[in-house]
Amino acid sequence: MLASRRAHREGSPILLDALTLFRYELAQSHRILDLVVRDLAGDQLDYKVPGGTINPIAAIYMHAVFSEDNFIHRVCQSRPPLFEAEGWLDRLGLPYSGLQTPAWAEGIHITLHVAREYAREVYDDTEAYLATLPPAAFDGMIDTRLGRKPLGEALASFLLWHQMGHVGEIAALKGVQGLQGWPF
Repeated sequence: MLASRRAHREGSPILLDALTLFRYELAQSHRILDLVVRDLAGDQLDYKVPGGTINPIAAIYMHAVFSEDNFIHRVCQSRPPLFEAEGWLDRLGLPYSGLQTPAWAEGIHITLHVAREYAREVYDDTEAYLATLPPAAFDGMIDTRLGRKPLGEALASFLLWHQMGHVGEIAALKGVQGLQGWPF
């Protein structure tokens, strides 16, 4: 258990379990991903670095959100992801690919407010799922594409680490376009 610094300074330690801390960190990751894309327009979302191998922002963003949706629903809950169950692929006008290949990325063009609406629904569903878990669930084993892993490790790798890596890519792509990358 981790003690909150603020609570500790105030003289009453509050103990945080790993799941509570993870939920906080993931909420911050969602907030930062939203901040880094919210001011972009069509050409900025579709910008391809001349001679580069990095995918455009639109493809990176959708890959990050699709991945969370798929992992939380299909892997963690054995349910269809929202992009299938709620018709988001049609609403977004996009194909799904589990991999962010250059061929897939080339066809990804988004309407940002619709993509952000989908992302918000995914984030809300993720939070609702995490809210049902007892702290001990983090130690339970699940099957992932990389083998059996403790749920906490899988969530940290496939959601938090994965998403923040893509936030860095998006920020860098904004920077090479002369835009402010990180929102702060």
